[in-house]
Amino acid sequence: MFFKRTLPIATAMMLVFSLATTVLAESISKEEPKPVTGPEEILPYEVITEDKVKIKKEEAIKLAEDFIKKDLIKDADEYKPGNIYLEPKWHMGRAMWTIDFYKSKYPGGNVNIGIDANTGEIFFFNHWENYDNEKNFVAKLTRAEARVIAEKFLKDKFNIDLASYELQREPPYQFGYKMGEVKEQVIYNFTYYKKINGVMLKGSNIYVSVDGTNGSIRNYNNNHIDLDMSKVPPVEGIITAEEAMKKYKESTYLSLQYVTAYNEPFYVPAKSKILLAYVPLSYVTFIDAVTGKPVNYDGKPAEITNSQYNQPEEKPVPLDPDAKISDKAIDEKEANALAQKYKTMVEELYGMKFDDNQSYYQPSNYNAIDDIWNFSWYFYDESQSVNLNFSIKGKTGHINNLTVYRYNYKNEIALKEGQPPEEIVERYNWSQCKEKALEIIKKMLPEQYGFYADRNMQEPAFDDEVMKTMRDYSYTFTRVANGLYYNENSIYVNIDRETGELAYLHFSWSDVEFPSTSNIIGKDAALEKYFQGIVPTLEYIVPYTYDKDKGIDTYSDTPILVYSFSTPVFGYSSYLLDAVSGNPIDWNGSELIFEWDENGANMKDHWAKRSVELLIAQGIIRNYNVDYDAYLTRAEAVKMMAIAKGRLYYGSDQFTEQSYPDVPTDDEIYFFVENAVKQKILTDVSGEFKGDEEITKEEFVKLLANLLGYSDIAKHSNIFALPAGITNISADAKGSAAICYALGILPVKSGSAFDGSSKVTWAEAANALYKALEFIK
Repeated sequence: MFFKRTLPIATAMMLVFSLATTVLAESISKEEPKPVTGPEEILPYEVITEDKVKIKKEEAIKLAEDFIKKDLIKDADEYKPGNIYLEPKWHMGRAMWTIDFYKSKYPGGNVNIGIDANTGEIFFFNHWENYDNEKNFVAKLTRAEARVIAEKFLKDKFNIDLASYELQREPPYQFGYKMGEVKEQVIYNFTYYKKINGVMLKGSNIYVSVDGTNGSIRNYNNNHIDLDMSKVPPVEGIITAEEAMKKYKESTYLSLQYVTAYNEPFYVPAKSKILLAYVPLSYVTFIDAVTGKPVNYDGKPAEITNSQYNQPEEKPVPLDPDAKISDKAIDEKEANALAQKYKTMVEELYGMKFDDNQSYYQPSNYNAIDDIWNFSWYFYDESQSVNLNFSIKGKTGHINNLTVYRYNYKNEIALKEGQPPEEIVERYNWSQCKEKALEIIKKMLPEQYGFYADRNMQEPAFDDEVMKTMRDYSYTFTRVANGLYYNENSIYVNIDRETGELAYLHFSWSDVEFPSTSNIIGKDAALEKYFQGIVPTLEYIVPYTYDKDKGIDTYSDTPILVYSFSTPVFGYSSYLLDAVSGNPIDWNGSELIFEWDENGANMKDHWAKRSVELLIAQGIIRNYNVDYDAYLTRAEAVKMMAIAKGRLYYGSDQFTEQSYPDVPTDDEIYFFVENAVKQKILTDVSGEFKGDEEITKEEFVKLLANLLGYSDIAKHSNIFALPAGITNISADAKGSAAICYALGILPVKSGSAFDGSSKVTWAEAANALYKALEFIK
């Protein structure tokens, strides 16, 4: 019998919901913001006044209010205008009213809208609503369904024919930054690029976003570029994509280097790893589709030279090929003595005395976060300032960082007195300053300098105007390990051309192990693999240059046809290649997968398909290749629930415990397991986790009840009774099963019996979890 005399389940559930009920805040009043104007404060280079535009401020406000009320928000009367600006629409060359509307009632909101000051056209709007953690955002639409809404909006409200636009791919990393899950909004973003002659016009696009929970339009931006079509070059008579790719390959250089990958998932402490990777250095941005030559963003030819890209030697030679460094742990007293030595060295160098020192002990950087001693000194007077920063690693006694910076106030003093800065009189040429730089680093870094290679083999060329004001010559030295560059460790030195004194020095060193260079793929094989991930794309671009007087980019009135080169999925113009595996990787060391099912069009029909699609929309399931009938493992179940609940963030050291001996901190499931423990989804932390085990429906409903915040009341199994259709449930799971039954979230297909001892499938889990989202507290 379903009801029990002690306490019926309906009453028990009323108790559950009463525990979850929160007091709603009453409507609050907010001081109505006053309209203000201030175009001269926004763009001082070009003042636009109201008398220069056809649509005046009050008319612009009325147009915005009418649009908001008719096409955007039901409660539009609650939004009042606040800040109002008249400003240029940047490269479009048009004037625009920008207006902020604020919602005065709790919980508040904002609409920011831009209107053409001469035609009344809506350029953009952004609709934001304030919300707190009491509201759950549950996806009701798939991306494909949201796209239909977006395109209908563009057609109905703005009469935009999307036949002349191309929708851009959805970024595969879109969920990477979501932390709150059901407490965060579900927003679909769509970007459409304008097409001319069937070719995309880069920079001319329409952006629209749709709320996945209710289908409302949240953002819109029409970044249209007006072109004189008579100046648009035809697509006939250009080089082919294959020819462009050949040109690109000729201009691409891969350098084998050591790189540091920082794996920093979900805001936990970053873990560094030294990798051997092929790094692209001298790649081009565009190939002119007419001339076949590399071009820059300004449309001018791009000269690809070794010195321009600082292309490294094949086998760099360190300053001292026989350099050796000793390791000796030091204590605080020894670290302080060494720091004082450097303090004295810099004081003697500049003939001054530092102010009282500030020294402290704390983690310093990603490469060594355990025992770095940091010291800093500062000196200021009316003519100069001098800074010294010094870091030393306790376990090795190695200097990890040394920075000396001297700033001369001579020019500032002259300007303050109304005098132009004096021209620099060179008394030390480039070669002499380089000798000074080498002397200084050998003196200051006697053991470590020898591991660095000279990157200054060719004197740079400067025009006469630059030489009049350029005070320093700059030099770079890069660390070499096993005959390869490690660019994260460098020495930068600036020497004053007039005095020959040190103006700036920055030295960095990491105490890391460099992997062997054996068993790596060759450069030819690396180039072949690298080019497999790069695709040439024909597009129009509008060249632009920077106008120093106005402080803006100035755009040409004539577009050019170019080929750009990038990965089709991620849009990266370049990436790394793991020198051991040959796999494409990003700078975090994560493998890039170039095959990506964007919209799930190939998902199989199934009774649970809708739940899976919406959990994907929610970001809880991360792929479209779900095997509906496969059994769910414990790790998979906990990961989904931890994501659904929202990932806690208490700072960089939020997770330092290891709750289960078989889930170490470097396990990919570690973060989700520890989050589930903190969120009380996992309440039993005795023994091993055994994440690969397939779990039963009984265990799943216990986790589900815990996810909803009912773990405490579910323990009181004596107050619950179960219907006859629920079988094989232990006493300690009875309360959880009863709660899930009452909420309609048991992991079974509708109409099927619930056997607590049977294993739960992906389909059953997805169906139950999606229904449970609205109940998460």
